[in-house]
Parts: sequence; C-alpha cells; structure tokens
Amino acid sequence: MATEFKVFSWQDVERIVDMLVEKIGASGFKPDLVIGITMGGLVPLALVAKKLGVKDVDTISVFSYDKDQQKELKILRLPRINGRGKKILVVDEIADTGRTLKAIMETAENQWGADELKVATFVVKKETSAIIPDFYAIEGGGEFIIFPWERDEFPEHFR
Repeated sequence: MATEFKVFSWQDVERIVDMLVEKIGASGFKPDLVIGITMGGLVPLALVAKKLGVKDVDTISVFSYDKDQQKELKILRLPRINGRGKKILVVDEIADTGRTLKAIMETAENQWGADELKVATFVVKKETSAIIPDFYAIEGGGEFIIFPWERDEFPEHFR
C-alpha cells in the first residue's frame, strides 16, 4: 500500500498557528517559557511564541527521524531549567507516534519541576500517538504530513 502524503503550505501554517494560539488563549494558560523540539518544532516555536508574546524561548535537540522513517530517539540537548514558579509550553509540529514527545515530557517533568508543563503541536494523530498534546490545531489521519520547511527533504511534493 502506497503512503499517502498531506503537504501543508505556508498559508496553511499561518492558519494552524492562529487556531493553536486561540486554543491556548481560551484555556487561560499563559506560558512564561516556550520550548521547541528540533528540528521540526523550530518554526512552530518561533511562530507560536511570537503570537503568544512570549520572549523567553529555548530548544530541546532530539534526533528520531531520517526523512520519513522513525529511528531510535536520542535526546542531544535538554536545557537546564529551574521551573519552580514557571509555566512551560513545549511545542512541536506533530504528535505522530508520540514517542518523542512522551520521552521528552517525562524527562522534563522529572528535571525541570515546573509549576505547569504543557505541550502543543500543530497536528496530532490520536490513533497512533502515545501522548495527546494539551493543545493541537488539527487531527491527522494515516497520511504522512509534510510542512513547507521540509521542502529540501521532500522536493517531489513541491512544485
């Protein structure tokens, strides 16, 4: 069976960011710090933090995908954060299997001691994800999701 692909445009991404930030705002959650998961979460980090007006940002560096194949998860960099008294939002582009997010959130909960730690993604695949983000914009299906910043990895899907 051939893999189906869903390719998002930059216009789609702008709409997704607006939807996600609206959900975060409606919840009353106001993060003090926004952390993005590399590499796919870097663009969402910038866009979400800017829309939320949060200037304190950081990154978690992980490696788990090689093009469209998930490999063993390796956390390359986890920031040292004293989360006491802080609300932290971790941002990524997608919760597909959720293995990356689950591992990061478990590690972060143990190491940061944040008052509140929440996760937001552009897309969640509820049927396959080991973790359902606190905030998400879109529920994906079985298709492989491609974002516009992945053009070099998937040039065959862009004209």
